[in-house]
Amino acid sequence: MLNRHITGFIKSLLPEEIEKFDDFIRSPFFNKTKSLIALWDELKKYLPEFEIDELEKEKVFKKIFPGKSYNAGTMKNMLHSFNRLFEKFLVNIEFNYNEFQQDYNLLSMCLYNTQFDFMRKKFEKIIEKYERNKRNEKNNEFNNLYLHSLYYRRSQLEIINHKDIFDKYIFKSGENLIYFTLTEISKLAHNIEVDLMNKKIKVDNSLPAAFLKSIDIDYLVNEIRKIDYNSSLEVELYYYLYKSRIDPENDEAFEKTVRIYYEYCRVSESKRINGLSTPIFNICTQRDILGKPASNRIKAEVARYGLDNGLIISSTLRYFDKTLFAEYLKIFLNVNDFEYAEKFYRQHFDKLSEDEKDNINNLYDALKCLQKKEYNKSLEYISKINPNFKNSKAVIKNAHLKCFFELNDVQGFEYSLDAFRQYLYRDTSRGEFHTNLFLNYLTAMSGLFNMKNNPNQDKEEMKFYIENTKMQNKEYVLEKLKEIEGK
Repeated sequence: MLNRHITGFIKSLLPEEIEKFDDFIRSPFFNKTKSLIALWDELKKYLPEFEIDELEKEKVFKKIFPGKSYNAGTMKNMLHSFNRLFEKFLVNIEFNYNEFQQDYNLLSMCLYNTQFDFMRKKFEKIIEKYERNKRNEKNNEFNNLYLHSLYYRRSQLEIINHKDIFDKYIFKSGENLIYFTLTEISKLAHNIEVDLMNKKIKVDNSLPAAFLKSIDIDYLVNEIRKIDYNSSLEVELYYYLYKSRIDPENDEAFEKTVRIYYEYCRVSESKRINGLSTPIFNICTQRDILGKPASNRIKAEVARYGLDNGLIISSTLRYFDKTLFAEYLKIFLNVNDFEYAEKFYRQHFDKLSEDEKDNINNLYDALKCLQKKEYNKSLEYISKINPNFKNSKAVIKNAHLKCFFELNDVQGFEYSLDAFRQYLYRDTSRGEFHTNLFLNYLTAMSGLFNMKNNPNQDKEEMKFYIENTKMQNKEYVLEKLKEIEGK
């Protein structure tokens, strides 16, 4: 049968991409086998669900080869050829999306065919375009590095050496290499730290961290700034993201990270800032786990600033990310910024699919009522969320628990606490480290509930536990502890 990965790809294609594949398979430049076109015409009948496990091969074979007896070998070969053709289509469609790859391949063909004059003219136009659009291009240094490296090879091969051009671009190639290397090493070191925390894996490769420790980043950034302000911000930002990740208690490094992020958002376009807010959110969460004040406020400020400067709420540039959408709503509501939450909600709500809208709408209303201290209303909206709705389950469980805590409902609180624990034990995707942070939070919430309902009991032991234990939602827990102690 069809490769299951190919089946998954076909399901994920947008309607216009399905049409493009239809044109692709009928083009004699890409496909000269008529039986594959006939096979595709049969397979199309299963769209959009594309559940083809029940495909009756013999019936399909008779439609493609009328009057011939079914041949399993022929059918197998035809399906294999279809898989290969679809893979070529994926390469082709990505190539059409990737303007840089088109430019690079054109210059490569010029080099391969020793068309140096034509290459020089095209190279200058391409570089001018990249320099003009530098703010818009993601991985700009990476692209320029490859283009300049290609042109350097041309300079080595050309008999007549255009010395003025050669000198100009050979230095530019070195600059792009430095920007790209510094940025990518900082990203790599940051991601290693994330993996260590999330999965508790041992990473033997400590070379990225050792490299970053060995350089004078402030001196390098100042030198880069003399040449390219945007690149200096990018190098500095990724370096301090790494520094804040390895030491979230370092207020100076964190404040510098946020300050550089704001400036980077101001001078860069959405393609380049996309994905940067999430690591800052994660650092804010780490600081909250440690009990650092105002973590939620800073997270909301970072989210607002990114969105106001063109941040795209998507897992890719093609698909709207409903999980990230719900996370942003929670971030704004956590600091009672109802006005921005409503603006953000209305701006993006129509991007959700119809079957998601009811659940997200009820989640939004539940979180909004929770923050407005309308706890019974919040519980009513939570009850309307489909139990099979997989997104934001921890957020829903937490809202449920907080409502019963604030209502001082003993039975409801104990039920919600136990349901939350059972969910954490069943959900293995979170990892041991983060699961323990949630469990510590539930222990703290249980202790606070008992303190609230037994004012004469000794509070010091639970207070010590809360103040000295890493946990999720620590800012909220510390706030509740202060309220109880003030009574």
